[in-house]
Amino acid sequence: MTQAPSKKTEDRVTVNSPVWQKLEQIAEQFNLSVSKLLENIANGQLKVVGVQGNLEILSDGDIANFFIWLGAQTNVEINAYKLQKLLYYAQAWHLGIYGTPLFKSDFQAWVHGPIIPA
Repeated sequence: MTQAPSKKTEDRVTVNSPVWQKLEQIAEQFNLSVSKLLENIANGQLKVVGVQGNLEILSDGDIANFFIWLGAQTNVEINAYKLQKLLYYAQAWHLGIYGTPLFKSDFQAWVHGPIIPA
């Protein structure tokens, strides 16, 4: 799994990845910060609707880095098991909604749940 460079400061984490760049572009369209955009989506004020053809395949590392960033923003601990399960559910939802994989990695069934081997 590749890791995007990140830097933790007192109250924010900076992540340089395609997922983050895409979130910044979307937030700009609504004249919002990324944090406010995610908050509005979580509160149901904005609805996420998939548009076929506007999708790109990201790496599992890009998605993992997003979940790590989101955990840091919301003060939620993300351990290795939780991260693997979040990746699994993100892939499943993306396949269910769009019919295409979010990333190319394959999961293996392990004792404690789905895993993307390193």
